[in-house]
Amino acid sequence: MIYDGECGFCNRSVLFLLKRDQCRSLKFSASASRFSQSELAKHGIITETLDTLVFIENGEAYLYSDAGLRIAKHLKRPWSFFRHFLVIPKRVRDPLYKFIARNRHRISGSSISCPIPDKSTRAQFIED
Repeated sequence: MIYDGECGFCNRSVLFLLKRDQCRSLKFSASASRFSQSELAKHGIITETLDTLVFIENGEAYLYSDAGLRIAKHLKRPWSFFRHFLVIPKRVRDPLYKFIARNRHRISGSSISCPIPDKSTRAQFIED
């Protein structure tokens, strides 16, 4: 998962996911990292206008609500239930996601740095 490391909302979301990742299968990388920049370029995602988290699974990059809902399948119950919302058309799901994404800095402010993982979660972060 590629996320905005300078966004307080995004950092809190990473912490939320870390606590609920049932198999520790999710990997995290801040969007400003060399790894993330390389992955985004590989998938043709323009970083200057990036306003979403990116979830890469099986070689495919997912954006907006697709990313969030695909992440849900890796979470403990009841959060894993949200993956079923993928049946709702993107044209219905994405406007809500994009509204939150546009306002995420107002919702929770910015963050000077990414969360520092403890020993138990350090392996889930991709470092340059």
